[in-house]
Amino acid sequence: MRNFVDNQLAHYFNHFVHRYQTLDAFVYQVAQGHLFKGAVLLSIITFAWFKVDMIDNAIKKRKFLMVIIAAIVAMIIARFLALCLPFRYRPLHDPDLQLQASFSVQQWELNGWSSFPSDHMALFFAISLSIYFIHKQLGRVALLYTAIFIGIPRLLLGFHFFTDELVGMMIGCFSACLGYSYMLHSKAMDKLIEFQEQKPAYFYPLLVLFISQLYEMFESARDLFKLLIKALLQA
Repeated sequence: MRNFVDNQLAHYFNHFVHRYQTLDAFVYQVAQGHLFKGAVLLSIITFAWFKVDMIDNAIKKRKFLMVIIAAIVAMIIARFLALCLPFRYRPLHDPDLQLQASFSVQQWELNGWSSFPSDHMALFFAISLSIYFIHKQLGRVALLYTAIFIGIPRLLLGFHFFTDELVGMMIGCFSACLGYSYMLHSKAMDKLIEFQEQKPAYFYPLLVLFISQLYEMFESARDLFKLLIKALLQA
């Protein structure tokens, strides 16, 4: 599945690692730390809630809830493709590339996880483009932030090929466009708004739960799911 562009870019980005230990540590923290991923974009969403002034508060609620829905759809599509498509080594683990690992990266890290497509780019581009549909200026900031602070570090560390991230970005954009074009005024959204209005004591705790999972890219949920699958297979 690799191509000439993927190979060349993988070697190009690898030239920047293993030079300065502090720089490697910073890039690794940006790539893997939730502070630089979910926390920043969720802060932008919160700022947008107070920045955006809409006469119809119901429409405002729909648009902001769609951010979460688009993100979940993007993650489902990305993980489904990663599980169903042929396995693809990450650049760092590809035996044909012989890349050097960053000072901060363990050689075994993410080994066994298919590289294609990038679920990071799928999730955070879905969120960023959704922000753009709500507030264009903040959306541009979110999209630029995602490209620089989420996309580039994972290329530098050899966690993804360029096409992994490109397809992930396309999945995220598709999910956001689908949500705001077709799902925003759907019956399912009507039911969700109705649930929020009638049972806020149940709705908002569930909302916080989903937001916390978005913050950490559903890592806890995925670990629990894998544990349950393993238990069922051994039963």
